[in-house]
Amino acid sequence: KISGQSQIKYFHNIAHDGSLAPLLGFLQISQMVWPGMGAEVVFELYSKSSSQDRHASSQSYFIRVLWGGQPMETSTPLGLLDLVPVDDFFSYVESMTGSGNDLLAACNS
Repeated sequence: KISGQSQIKYFHNIAHDGSLAPLLGFLQISQMVWPGMGAEVVFELYSKSSSQDRHASSQSYFIRVLWGGQPMETSTPLGLLDLVPVDDFFSYVESMTGSGNDLLAACNS
């Protein structure tokens, strides 16, 4: 979506509690609980256009992660996952997992 290559507005994926629990652990939810029936984690992408002058404009992207319908509170340096700059979120993920190139190299070794 950020690259402008996709027209998808909504994507839905279904998982079991055993899949959601590691995701909650990775995101370091502030109060860890086992996800119950119907639990959901929602990732929302927002954009904001800004223009410095009438000839130049830039797009900023933000991510919000909802848990139980509310922005997720984490114990990560990101804190509340409510309109976090997407570059900050991706930097955090990369700091925990390594870069995409690192992961590909590890899988191929």
